[in-house]
Amino acid sequence: MANLYRLYYGAAWNKRLAQGNDPRANYFADMVETNYQRDADLTAHYHRLNGGKWDGMMAQVHIGYVIWQQPTQQSMPSISRVGDGTTKGAPLFVTPRPADPRVITIAANDFSRARQAKGLRWTPIAHLGQGGSAMVALPQGRPATTPADGVALDYEVDVPQAGTGQITAYLVPTLDTMGQAGVALGVSLDDGPVTVLRAVLEPTGGAQDTPAKQRWAEAVIDNSVRLTADLGPVEVGRHRISIWRIDDNVVLEKLVLTIAAGEGARPLRHDP
Repeated sequence: MANLYRLYYGAAWNKRLAQGNDPRANYFADMVETNYQRDADLTAHYHRLNGGKWDGMMAQVHIGYVIWQQPTQQSMPSISRVGDGTTKGAPLFVTPRPADPRVITIAANDFSRARQAKGLRWTPIAHLGQGGSAMVALPQGRPATTPADGVALDYEVDVPQAGTGQITAYLVPTLDTMGQAGVALGVSLDDGPVTVLRAVLEPTGGAQDTPAKQRWAEAVIDNSVRLTADLGPVEVGRHRISIWRIDDNVVLEKLVLTIAAGEGARPLRHDP
């Protein structure tokens, strides 16, 4: 697994640097080739252990996935070389630029208030998701609620500049266990109206011929579902973002608030 990680790490940096004609891409091209060969060596070594007792156990294709289904054969990730193709030594990495203050990331468990009602209790699930601990309203199997029921998580956030706001909720991919039209949650800013966001995913082992099947395939690849709501004008200062429990089986990972300066401006793009 560690070797596989290094292989894909090298492939990602090679692709990024080669796009800019940066000769440091060659260092990572070497890394990909080295670790691809090492994977084959590790597999052969395992098959020889204890007189070949487990020969064939590691023969399943495990490199070259581009979707969730197994590829037909093992293949090294594509690489590019820049200039003469030789490596000039390990590249030096500089300190990344400061984060944009107009993009505010909030971990799901970093709430200021958890509102419990209807026998439901917000519960953290440690080490799940992209923000530390994911949050889910338990117990499962309960019917849908509405904002009037008051099951919500409140998040306090300081906005450094006024602009057009957009909130993106990152969810653990889950399916509708109640046979309804997907799973939903609500989002509101301060005492404003609640916007209901719904994730409709349809599992498929074959064709992605509907939007729901396409969303499911993307969720499997990304290991996340993103739902976005426009908040309209947001002033400088402290605000409260509320996430309302609507349907069962919705698991919140994190929130990303983006503020775009200027009336009618598009919210900033941010990395998942």
